Amino acid sequence: MQHNIPLIRRVYQHATKNPESFNQSKWSKCVAGLTIELHGGYAFKREPGSLRDATEVVNFATRDTEDIETVAARLLGLWPEEAAGLFAASNSDALDWLNDILVTHDAKAYGAHFGGYASRIYERLEDLEDKSAWSDKGSDAGEKALQDYLQALHTTAQLRTAEAADTARYQESKGVEAEKRHARNLAAA
Repeated sequence: MQHNIPLIRRVYQHATKNPESFNQSKWSKCVAGLTIELHGGYAFKREPGSLRDATEVVNFATRDTEDIETVAARLLGLWPEEAAGLFAASNSDALDWLNDILVTHDAKAYGAHFGGYASRIYERLEDLEDKSAWSDKGSDAGEKALQDYLQALHTTAQLRTAEAADTARYQESKGVEAEKRHARNLAAA
């Protein structure tokens, strides 16, 4: 199954920019609920007069009722096991998980342009992703393959985030140096 990167990116950005509207313990505010809300085409189904959070959605086009997690998994392009883990995760773990997917996608997609990310590390990630995708989903081997892939994603995201921070600090220091040079040149003139 192929991840819906534009939608995953929208969910991630919305959750990080609006933390008050993101809560993994509430159906309509968790990753699944934000996916439904941001995608559109569905309405949360609540029982009349109920204060309970919705667990189902209604498709505007077909009028079909489905479980929020089922629809969100399909819209995000997640395997059932991947969706189950993501939707059960804490707020911070869910954001890390989404970030891992995005960083890995970006590294693969833009690898040739950003300093050689089309490297052995990313080849290994692709191998683990393929192994995970083709393994029997309920088997021990399938679970191990998925675990290995997710761990590699997380590690890669951590490395990529650290590198981005280092690059930003370097660029900031270069900007400060340029401002100092400019000030010296003005003073000398």
